[in-house]
Amino acid sequence: MGADLYIRKYSEPAKQEWKPKFDAAVERRNRATDDTSVAEAQKLVDEAYNNMYPEAGYFRDSYNGTGILGRIGLSWWRDLEPDIDPETNPDGNNVSAEACRAFVKKILDAGELEPVTEESLRADHCTVDDGANSVETWNKFYQEKRTRLIAFFERAAEAGGMYASC
Repeated sequence: MGADLYIRKYSEPAKQEWKPKFDAAVERRNRATDDTSVAEAQKLVDEAYNNMYPEAGYFRDSYNGTGILGRIGLSWWRDLEPDIDPETNPDGNNVSAEACRAFVKKILDAGELEPVTEESLRADHCTVDDGANSVETWNKFYQEKRTRLIAFFERAAEAGGMYASC
């Protein structure tokens, strides 16, 4: 579960191009009979999937310890959902350019991220160790994700809005 955000200007062309390649790769993987063939096909599945959802047009924030919005002190439901305009789309999930700009302001008004601690990470069921999951690595991850979130909403505003599934 999580919030999936799409800027149609970027995500739709990528999906149209890569979805058939993704489906073909999945079919190839599912027909594979040996580990080597499965592994090769899985690489194609991963490549196509990643290209279907380019960073310029897609942002995901899971509802778990990797989520950024909770770290900022905001909520997808409380702070974005009221700005979703149900009258501009049958799905009811369009967010206007103005609402995207307002959301960036909410993020910036929330201030800088407080550094996480080992205790807070463990409370959120995150893996913590002295290597790839160190507290320092987690803090860097959250800083980078906050930066990507702001950039995404700014791109969405420039593109005239976005589609959100929260």
